[in-house]
This record gives sequence, C-alpha cells and structure tokens, in this order.
Amino acid sequence: MKSSNFITSSPKYNFLLVLLTLVGTVFILFPTSRYGAVLLSSDAIRYIGTARNIIAGEGVTSYEGIPLVVQPPLYSTLLAFVGKISGIDPLRFTHIINALLFGFTIYLGGLLIFKYFSAFPGIAIVGVLTIALGRPLLYVSTTALSEPLFIFTVILSFTFAYAYLEKRDLTSLVLFSFAVALSSLTRYIGIILIFWGGLSIIIFNRENLNRKLRHLALFTFISALPIGLWLIRNYEVSGTLLGLRVSTIFSLSQNITFTLYIFLKWSAPILPMAAVVFLATDTSQETGGDPKAGLRQIAPINLFMFMYTTFLIISSTRVAYDKIDDRLLSPVYIPLALFLITLTQALLPYRKRLSELMIKPLLIISVLISLAYLLLLCYESVNLYRNGRGYSSKEWRESPTIQFLIQHRTLASECTFYSNVHEATYILADFKTKILPIKTKYNSTIVINTISNLKGWPPENKSCLVYFQKAEYKENLFTMNELQEIVNFKLIARLEDGAVYSITRK
Repeated sequence: MKSSNFITSSPKYNFLLVLLTLVGTVFILFPTSRYGAVLLSSDAIRYIGTARNIIAGEGVTSYEGIPLVVQPPLYSTLLAFVGKISGIDPLRFTHIINALLFGFTIYLGGLLIFKYFSAFPGIAIVGVLTIALGRPLLYVSTTALSEPLFIFTVILSFTFAYAYLEKRDLTSLVLFSFAVALSSLTRYIGIILIFWGGLSIIIFNRENLNRKLRHLALFTFISALPIGLWLIRNYEVSGTLLGLRVSTIFSLSQNITFTLYIFLKWSAPILPMAAVVFLATDTSQETGGDPKAGLRQIAPINLFMFMYTTFLIISSTRVAYDKIDDRLLSPVYIPLALFLITLTQALLPYRKRLSELMIKPLLIISVLISLAYLLLLCYESVNLYRNGRGYSSKEWRESPTIQFLIQHRTLASECTFYSNVHEATYILADFKTKILPIKTKYNSTIVINTISNLKGWPPENKSCLVYFQKAEYKENLFTMNELQEIVNFKLIARLEDGAVYSITRK
C-alpha cells in the first residue's frame, strides 16, 4: 500500500485540508451556538445525565439513577472529564466537543485520502469535500449523541490500520488495537471493528502465517479486553450484557430497503461533485497513476463498510432499537463516499469516449447541483441556529409547562412526579420525573404491561403527573385515557402545551 507523498508534502494541499477542517468545524459550531447540541432522544439526555453523575461522584449511572448498561461509557466519560476540569456543565459544551471531533475526523480522513489518491488531486479534493460537507456527518455532529466520537474512532482505526499494513511493526499494531478498543467502548456495534481488524490482519497483511497469527492474538487481546471487562461489569450490575433487548417490528426486507434508501440518498449529492472532477479532468494529459489503484487501496475500508452494514441489518431484524436511518448508518458514510469517489477515479480512462459537446452541459449541470446542495446545507444550518431541534428547540425551551416546573421546583419535594416526557423535565427544568408505565418496548410488539396488571400504580402515597400534549416517540406509553381506569386525576395547573395533575389510585 505504498503511495506518493506529493499531496501530503505540498503546502498548498495541507493548507486546503486545514481550511476544509475549519469549515466543517464551523458548520457544527454556528448552528449549535445558540441552543447547544441537539437533544433528540433519551439517548442524548442519558449521555448528559451520566456525565453529570460521574462528575458528582455517583458512578457511571444514568439520569434515571440506575447503572449505565444500555450504552458503553466512553462518550459520557469524555464529557465528564471535560466538565470536571472546566467546572462547566456538560450540556453547555457538548456541541463544542462534537465540533472538534468532526474537525479531527475531517483532518484524519483527509490525510488518508490525500495520501492514497495523490496522483489525482482533483479526486482527492472532492473526497475531502464529501467528508467536510457530508450531510449525515453534519447531522449527527450537531446532536448530543456518541456518533461523532464513534466515527472519529473508526477513522482513527482506519489510519492506524493502514499504518500497520504498511509498516507491519508492533507499535502500529498496538495503536491500531487501541483505536479499535475505543470504538467498542463508544458504541456496542463497535465490536464489529474487532472482527474487521482481525480479518484485515489475515487478509491484507503480507507477512507469513505464523507472524499474522501472533499479531492477530495481540490485536484481539488489546482491542477486546476493555469492552470485555465492561460487559462483565454490566452482567454484575444488571444480569444482562447489553441491557434488556426484545424483538423488533422491522423485517429483514424492510431493513434492507431502509439501508438502500439511505445509501441512494447519500449518493445523490456525492455523485455530482465527483462528476465535476470526472468531466473537468483532461485525460489527454499524463495523470501519473493507475486510475484503478484507488479501489485496491480502499479494500480494507470497503470490508468495514460491508461488515458494519450487514451486522446492522441483521441485528436490526432481531433486536428492537431505532429504525435504520442516517444516524445508525453514519459511520459508513465516509467509506461509501470513498468508494464512489474512487469508482469515479477508476472510470477516468473512459472519459475520452464522451463527446466534447456533451461534456460542457453535463459539467454545468453537475456544478449547479453541487451548489444547490451547498445552499441546502447553509439553509439547514441557519434554521438550526434560529429554532434548534429536538428538546433543544426554541419550542421546547419556551414550553409553558417547562416554565411552570422551573417556577415551582418546590413541588418536587412534595410529590413523586411522573411524566410522559420525563427526559424534557430533567434536561430543561432540572425537574426529575419518573416515566409513565410502558405498554410495549420501543419499536417492538412485546407487551410489557396491561392496565389490568397496573392496578396498584402508582405505588407512592402522593403522586403527580406532568403530561405534555406533544410527546413524540411515546406511542409505547399508556395514555391518560387508559390510565383513568386505575387512577383519579386532579388538575393542579393547565398550560398551553400540557398540564400538571395530582393522581391517586382508585
């Protein structure tokens, strides 16, 4: 995997890489500077709450006050570390951490691209642009989720994997192993990198079999030990390795369809940018490299893309969690972009077959589509700055019900509170509430409770309910109408977007 260092040793290309890194970082900092990182779900709030509890010396426990099991600890630990040394609440700087992680991802990814596609500078520049302006990467990097850290550790794993495959020394192998270990400590699906790394050592390392096996043993030990210890801890505190998991409502064919749709959606803006370089390249000039070499060079990355996507589809068919979307697939955006870009490079010899009359209009169309995509990103960035999104949105922050809780914090000491959006009360009002009884697990048909077996709820002598009219993704909770069969409601306050009640058992 040797390559020219033309681009990596060129000051102007290094300057361009740094510039694109800064552009990508600003694309995260600007829209989140007003309302902070986007809080989309209980996952995001769990990371923040866990970081707060670590800082407070309460251990690796979530905002619900239970040991963190459903997610690995690295992202929350990173937030806690920064919060501890800075004295700032994690909620206030999460967007900065994610912006920096995104910037590092662009830089490391850019170094890989510039190194291995240096014979085709135009192709290399487009490759870095697809990272810096990648919509799914921008999307997850504006959220208080672990994906930015996970994607960074994946790119770090790629970087050290290529260094190891070139040098085949122990230092590179150990760095490669540690990067993979960090991935699995960030998201459980990162365990797939342990298998990917092992296969890469066997398939792409040119050493003899005995040396490969020794390196494989060392890699497996270092990369698997941290997550192995964490899983043992999970079992000790919860009796499960990964938390309670149930079957999903999504079939294999549905998950394949979701995945293909996302890949097609991502390809739509990448292909016009690649087409600009393809059409603008003068193939009559000596390019200085083999156009098909790129496909061989990214073989390890393609292997990761295949393994990750396959595992995600299979696991999503067996276990209930989020529907396959931009977020879950975001770690393979860069590999997909690299594949499309290198495919464009491989097709360069066929460019001379196009009529010159065709090239100019196609080039203009490709440039216009690329500019339209950039304008869309700018529009979304400005809209996020103005209105926020999720629980960080202006609508939630100015919620009359949230404001009522802020103004009446003393109620929390007088009553055990429940809510159909307990995440919002915690993160926006610092008002802890318990979740309403659950009918089914999220994205699953498995029945957890029925009204008949809820008789005797709530168990507390004095209980209250904060009920929001807007409760997205809460279809698995019992509604007020259903709960009226077992409890009496007495209105404490009615607000524009919700109400507060005292509740007693019937």
